[in-house]
Amino acid sequence: MDKKLISCSPSELSSGRLYADPGEWGAVDALGRRLPTAKETGPSRGKFVGIFYWTWHTSSARNYPARNVTEIISRNPDAINDFNHPCWDQTSSGTPYFWGKPVYGYYDDHDEFVVRKNAELLANAGVDVIFFDCTNGDFLWTPEYLFLADVYKKAMKQGINVPKFAFMLNFCPVPTSRTMLRNVYKDFYSKPENESLFFYWEGKPIIMAHPECLDLNDPLDREISEFFTFRHNEPTYFAADRPYDADVKWWGWCSVYPQTKFGVKKDGTVEQMTVNVAQNANDRGLHAMNTNGGEGVYGRSYAKGDYTYSYDNYGVKTTVSKDTPNLSLYGRNFQQQWDYALKVDPEFVFVTGWNELVAGRYENWEGTDNAFPDQYDYEHSRDCEPTSTVLGDSYYYQLVSNIRKYKGLDSKPVEIEKKTINIGGDVSQWKDVKSEFAGYLGSGLGRDAVGWVGEWYKAEKAPNEIILTKCAYDDANVYFMCECAENIKTGGSAFMKLLITTANATPASFEGFDLMLSPSARTGKATVEKISKGFKREATGEAGTVSVKGKVLEISVSRKALGLGGKGKPSFGFKWCDANLQNGDILDVYTKGNAVPAGRFFFNV
Repeated sequence: MDKKLISCSPSELSSGRLYADPGEWGAVDALGRRLPTAKETGPSRGKFVGIFYWTWHTSSARNYPARNVTEIISRNPDAINDFNHPCWDQTSSGTPYFWGKPVYGYYDDHDEFVVRKNAELLANAGVDVIFFDCTNGDFLWTPEYLFLADVYKKAMKQGINVPKFAFMLNFCPVPTSRTMLRNVYKDFYSKPENESLFFYWEGKPIIMAHPECLDLNDPLDREISEFFTFRHNEPTYFAADRPYDADVKWWGWCSVYPQTKFGVKKDGTVEQMTVNVAQNANDRGLHAMNTNGGEGVYGRSYAKGDYTYSYDNYGVKTTVSKDTPNLSLYGRNFQQQWDYALKVDPEFVFVTGWNELVAGRYENWEGTDNAFPDQYDYEHSRDCEPTSTVLGDSYYYQLVSNIRKYKGLDSKPVEIEKKTINIGGDVSQWKDVKSEFAGYLGSGLGRDAVGWVGEWYKAEKAPNEIILTKCAYDDANVYFMCECAENIKTGGSAFMKLLITTANATPASFEGFDLMLSPSARTGKATVEKISKGFKREATGEAGTVSVKGKVLEISVSRKALGLGGKGKPSFGFKWCDANLQNGDILDVYTKGNAVPAGRFFFNV
């Protein structure tokens, strides 16, 4: 699907360029890491990224309360390897536990709000396909992936270049593999209405499974064998590099560093590699994530050797090493694996993972008592989905940054247009302003959904759903306009905010933004404030002019007030927020109101 052909809204003020291109957007994460631009990445290089995605939370959510290992161990550090410690409430072996709390809470897979928000995040990151984990038994979690399919197809119609779907089945050709292949073909792939969600590889929908389980004398099995591009899924993290074989081809999902190269061709190019946030393993083999209190496996902070990586932090070089404080935040393991993948440059990178979130607690597993095999705490876990505490959304933006470096960007910078706008005049004066950006129609949806046992999540629909925003300038002022899907609802402390990042932003600024405009329809003015860490606000003494007419909000503010002096073309970033940020927490933009663009992203001009 060509995103440049997507009409993201019914706006009549669009100049004709209206499509969402996340590659144009900037962001600065909580660590001061800035996303690379198209100028830095170079053009698109025909590469692809998939990510492991889990749909099996519902069955547990409807039977268990959410139990958080990180919270439990922080209160009971002596319980790490004690299966019978009272803090575990005598739960039976296999009971699921969360390693941390997702930013969306302890959600169910049938929560449309979460599914839609994650679809946006993955699309904005540049993920091409999500692989569902169906490696155990004959479980496909069919109602869950079909629910996702409905939400994704709706999102596609609203302008989101959502990832496609693929499945990873059993790690060997057991009878349940045949059952799953027949069921997923019947329930999903045989339906023409689902074709828009197929991910094609070598001209056919791809599936990670072992086709030897099929009986080619059976007409349906033969049809299935000819329908898919098969890749045998490699279970071990320690496989030797596999040459490209015309008959039996392998892909991986998790490897220790340096990762296995799958499909090494005669010219040295590689078909597929994995990149993982962490591994429940070390060089001696597979282990539970809490082996030796978690010190025995390769967590988020681990890297082989004396590996370091550096980034520009507001003009200051910051180097991440094994001695960096709060190292879990920096994704040293993740980055070392990404660096190796960038060096090898395979055709496809498989990332583990997005939202596994939980692991069963077992009396003993691989020699560890009270074992958590796959997830344990915020250091010993492997999800990129944003969390509400500790890690926040830093791994998400690390993912975005590396996908951009790997795939390249064809995005062209949007240049702010020079035009004087008569604020409060006819809104048609914005029609020919080409410096415009789209919001996703439907991104301000509300929430009313059950989570895990005892959890209920409710959020009002965003009062104002922004579908289009533009900006312009002249020698004296900068002008902003946003158009909403319906007539603008004004009033309240959470009414529209415009966050701005300029060259004056520093590590002391608020999440990369140094200024905020707060418009008031009642007074016709917009306050201008400097914003710093902790969402501290300091009025500058300057004000802008505001107009609200129907669906359109306009603001003009002097260049001087924004620190954009002179008469040349200004350069800055901006984002709109509505009905959030009341408590100064940037993570509010994921769960409340509307933010355009989503998350920490901002539009660049």
